[in-house]
Amino acid sequence: PSTATNPVLLCLSPRDIVAFSLSSRHNYDEAQSYNRHAYSIDNLLSPRYFTIEETIMFRTVQALTGAVISGSTALQLFARVRWRESDLDVYVQHSTGYLMAIFFITIGYSFQPTARQGASISDAYDQFHLDEVYDDGRGFACVLNFQRGTSKVQLVTAKYSPFDVILNFHSTVVMNIITADEAFCFYPLATFEESVSLIAFT
Repeated sequence: PSTATNPVLLCLSPRDIVAFSLSSRHNYDEAQSYNRHAYSIDNLLSPRYFTIEETIMFRTVQALTGAVISGSTALQLFARVRWRESDLDVYVQHSTGYLMAIFFITIGYSFQPTARQGASISDAYDQFHLDEVYDDGRGFACVLNFQRGTSKVQLVTAKYSPFDVILNFHSTVVMNIITADEAFCFYPLATFEESVSLIAFT
């Protein structure tokens, strides 16, 4: 059967997939083929949020700005699931985040300002001067919402670093990131082997 939809591997945890791959050369090849499909960042992003061409452009802008995907979106990659109503959660340093915001506008996403934000991206972005940002200990600068059809993107800018925001999440289950070319799970054993989410006290 096609390893892309292999029902056995789909039911295994990441650690069990590794064990399966070590049992024979054939099973190793099967597991590698499955992993390439199941853990594909491109498959996560396209066609849900971007076209294939836009996905390439997005990952280029990621590299330029240091932006990471996190929250429920990154969790879906590692859990090998797709939630239909999920937003794309992008985290970026405030000083480079404007470029990412312009990218979303350029490919056809519309900015959805809150009642307290300016009507345009530039107005909303300029409302948040870094030396005046209220420091609540979580590192946020601003949150910008975008939508194209049924696809929604939430761009979160960080006062200092995206990691300040991510490491202050409420629990460990969502402490995962996708960079321009790699993905990292901060608590793989607890999240995907023990099915435990630890409350973060920060």
